[in-house]
Amino acid sequence: MQLTRSGLYKLLLGIGLFFISTGYIDAHHLTNLINISDTDSYPEPIKFTEVFDSSFSAAWDIYINTWDTEILNPYIYDYKSFNCPVNLCLASDSLGFVMPVANIVTSSYGHRKGRQHQGVDLDLETGDTVVSAFDGVVRMSRFYYGYGNMVVVRHHNGLETLYGHLSKVEVVPGQFVKAGEMVGLGGNTGHSFGSHLHFEIRFMGQPIDPSKFIAFDKFSLLNNEVQIDSAMFANSKLVKKHKDGEHSESHYKSVKKSKYHVIRQGDTLSAIARKHKTTVSKLCKMNRLSATSTLKLGKKLVVN
Repeated sequence: MQLTRSGLYKLLLGIGLFFISTGYIDAHHLTNLINISDTDSYPEPIKFTEVFDSSFSAAWDIYINTWDTEILNPYIYDYKSFNCPVNLCLASDSLGFVMPVANIVTSSYGHRKGRQHQGVDLDLETGDTVVSAFDGVVRMSRFYYGYGNMVVVRHHNGLETLYGHLSKVEVVPGQFVKAGEMVGLGGNTGHSFGSHLHFEIRFMGQPIDPSKFIAFDKFSLLNNEVQIDSAMFANSKLVKKHKDGEHSESHYKSVKKSKYHVIRQGDTLSAIARKHKTTVSKLCKMNRLSATSTLKLGKKLVVN
């Protein structure tokens, strides 16, 4: 059985209307989750293989009908049961993704000190702006155990992104956010050994190595689409083991910090790039600028 995009939207609308009538999910959340009224401009979230995967259909039903603002993984589903891979659209164009914070990775996904590190850590200073990587709707915004102040954003394609150790959250559950819109301020809350952003990508509540989606050295997506199947969750194949203690408190204190350039009268992007031995393109990506952006006096630009 094949399901067209219009058929998928009709299915989701029918499911949503049923749960609205029972009071299980409210219309505000449904509208934010799927913009059904504008299907012509809305990016296609899911592309099925030639044989429709009924196991993924069951997962999608659980995902779209489960809305929990208190529990990180409320989805009860055996993700190992996927029979066919499913292609998810991450971003329809280059404007559909923004790095949560344009800094270096200080700790990768994988085993750390005998425990699974379920995301990547990105360097920042307390108070730095943290933004949503993709368009979505906020599902969680609260203090959550070791994550400290944390925000979880649900996206149209079935993925969720997590932003942890924030000093302050700036969004509330049910709020729609665009890619690049602030969700909080960086910090050192929860189980953290120095200011940094803990960033995760999850599917049906299960973490996936973010480097399967993002080229962190280039501040861009690897591809606009990604294929999801049970192998994506095989941590033994995805993770890189680290030596015990490699990412201790001393690691965060010794890691190279980003360098900044304070804009002065007469500065141009090309002049700043030459001074700091980088390129205008990289400056624009790190600071979410365009080549024609007006430089404001006194503003700090990340230059490495």
